[in-house]
Amino acid sequence: MTINKSNKLVVLYASQTGNAEWIAKSINQEAVQRGFKSECYVTDDYEQADLEHTKVLIVVAANTGDGDPPENAIKFFRYLRKIKSKTFLSHCQFAILGLGDTNYTNFNNTAKRIEKKFLELGGRPFYDKGLADDASGLETVVEPWISNLWVALEKVCERTSTATTQTISTNDFSMKAMPTKNKDTNTTKETTIENVVANNNASTPTDDTNATRMNHAVSSTTATTVTTSTSATATTLIIKETTLNEETANNLTIMSTDDTSSVTTFTAALSITTPKLFSLGTPLTIDLSTLSTITQLTAIPRIPSSICRTTFHSTCKHTSKFLPPSFISTPSPIFQAYLSAATLLTDPDAVKRTLQIELEVDEEEKDTVTFLPGDAFGVIAPNDDGLVRGLLNRLGIGEDEMHKEVEIQSIDVAKHGDLPSHLKEAKSTSLYELLRYGLDLTSLIRKPLLRMLAECAVDAEEKKTLLFLCSKQGLGQFTALRNQLPTVLDVLATFPSCQPPFDRLLDVLLPLQPRYYSAINSLLAHPRSMHFAFNVVEFTNEFDVSKRGVCTPWLDELSGKVTERGVRVEINKDERVAIPLFLKPNTHEFNVPSDLKRNIIMIGPGTGVAPFLGFLQHRECQLKILYETMESIANVNRKDIGDIDHNGVDTNGTDHGDIEHKKTQSISSSYGESWLFYGCRDKSKDFLYKNEIEGYLSRGILGRLSVAVSREPGAGENGKPKYVQDLIKIHAKEVYEMIYDKDAVVFVCGDAKGMAKAVNDTLAAILSEYNGISHADALKQLLKWTDEKKYLLDLW
Repeated sequence: MTINKSNKLVVLYASQTGNAEWIAKSINQEAVQRGFKSECYVTDDYEQADLEHTKVLIVVAANTGDGDPPENAIKFFRYLRKIKSKTFLSHCQFAILGLGDTNYTNFNNTAKRIEKKFLELGGRPFYDKGLADDASGLETVVEPWISNLWVALEKVCERTSTATTQTISTNDFSMKAMPTKNKDTNTTKETTIENVVANNNASTPTDDTNATRMNHAVSSTTATTVTTSTSATATTLIIKETTLNEETANNLTIMSTDDTSSVTTFTAALSITTPKLFSLGTPLTIDLSTLSTITQLTAIPRIPSSICRTTFHSTCKHTSKFLPPSFISTPSPIFQAYLSAATLLTDPDAVKRTLQIELEVDEEEKDTVTFLPGDAFGVIAPNDDGLVRGLLNRLGIGEDEMHKEVEIQSIDVAKHGDLPSHLKEAKSTSLYELLRYGLDLTSLIRKPLLRMLAECAVDAEEKKTLLFLCSKQGLGQFTALRNQLPTVLDVLATFPSCQPPFDRLLDVLLPLQPRYYSAINSLLAHPRSMHFAFNVVEFTNEFDVSKRGVCTPWLDELSGKVTERGVRVEINKDERVAIPLFLKPNTHEFNVPSDLKRNIIMIGPGTGVAPFLGFLQHRECQLKILYETMESIANVNRKDIGDIDHNGVDTNGTDHGDIEHKKTQSISSSYGESWLFYGCRDKSKDFLYKNEIEGYLSRGILGRLSVAVSREPGAGENGKPKYVQDLIKIHAKEVYEMIYDKDAVVFVCGDAKGMAKAVNDTLAAILSEYNGISHADALKQLLKWTDEKKYLLDLW
């Protein structure tokens, strides 16, 4: 049967951090280079994508939270929900690649939901979906999925032009078979690179003898084959530049005659004179003990395309100390709030340092900021100034140049695609601003960065090491490198011969993300304030290297690093700094129910308890308003009665006690039950908000409190609870009855990777036991409750 092929491919992406966007655009670029007509859009631009007429579609979908769609896919999902026709996509064949994390309960939920809806609308998959897992490394699924995509794509989509050599020989994610013998059509030329190294008996070589001579840089249109031979004093690296067919693409062959002991670690020092206020980066440890035994490196990623071009202007760009540049895009408007107070919530010697901060808007702006407890705010936090300046210095960019006004443009939209989303509005900025606010310099290192750096490495051994880290054979070392949590500067400190152009960093680095924090106060109690609580991320890794987060240490420093627990430290008005933030759209309704009668179960260990403090504060304010309303009604009823004593008897001796009784009864019947499950390590050191919680309990605002202490002697033994899930098991029957018989809403807040999965499994086990259903059906019930807003999660 003849299949009519489409003459066009459409690639869509749903991306939260920029990773899915980068992968989707790489697929789109490679498709064009392979001769397909291809277009790439964000999912919310579904109208431009023209799904009604698109015949071949590829979707790359990431997640946020616990399987929630990214912010730039919310409108897309609303659009799909409105479509009822079961033949709407009957003309369309699709393939889906999901980027998820099995540490979360709803693994790759966005991709699965898209697939389910596409099938319901009559779409047909032309290629099996890929579900990549960040817990084990996205590359292990992404690379082979894209490598095998092209064969499947060619069956449903026709090429409209001839494929380029670059595409065949340098595929970004391809996992090709072992190379075949050279065919007659292949042409080969050799370039020798000598790197002199001293043996144990030799003296340290001079600068001249240790210099690397590189006569030819391998371009993106060639594949690379490396042959090494080793003597006591020198290593000769022979690079064979070969024009390859598809069978021999993307493999690196190493034929070694080295019989000496292999080097087990690779470190390098950065020899650049830098002022102390600059960070120099920390060289990384890389185990290369297996490299000498490997004869072939496969799945070398395609060299990332050159997309961005920096155009300098003559003027200098003033960078505000606290306000973000105009090119930063957020889902709602950015506003300023002033840091007014801070409270240390844990003992100074607790395992984690937990801080509460208070932000305040000006009186005239208080009506423009509205939220409920549980709503989240995004804080626009900058990269560390010392890291930014250190990186610019490492790239050879001086103080004057880093502050000159620049504009970021696309080199060739038709050939390489448009600018990354986070750089599209970077029309009047500076190199300093781009690194300070625009690019992620501290998150997990990705292979595209290492592949790009390999092309910028002058030293042959560094180049070989970078290619090894990018390869299938170097996956273990690549994972070990990522586990050291290096910054981009740390990587450059490890490979000192790399001197990448600034524009190439723009091509491969993802956008710096805002940091989200849930509001833990009610506007009814604090009309102009937003209160947040968080753990300050500062620690020492296993290599004894200090590491720190982006936002929390910054806020801690701006607060003056409070040292005494439980003392609210106010910041002088003339010393307060403006914090840029925005309200995150609430798609889950993770808020205290507006109906005071609704019963609630709150599960939140550690800082996960923070929004529930806001819930209780809000309910207490609501009850106060209700009480005052009832009191007002009672006062109206008293006008014609006269004064009533405490027994409800008026001045005429008539008993009106039923008025007071009805008022109390009305308030009591208007308030639902509440149960808080909380967990900490040590009650004396890190029981957060202990006094406040016990106060709500004593005043009847909180109905019940259950606490697990994980490091208490005997915790986890003989039925003694260690974690919140243990508490839920102990009270299984009561929890079940409150959910089923009393229609309680269940709120879970905190760590998605450990706690949330355990709580989800525990609740499923309870439903399975008391409902007499399978565990799988119990999990489906929890998913249904999520859709019905009966089981709500706020996870990170």
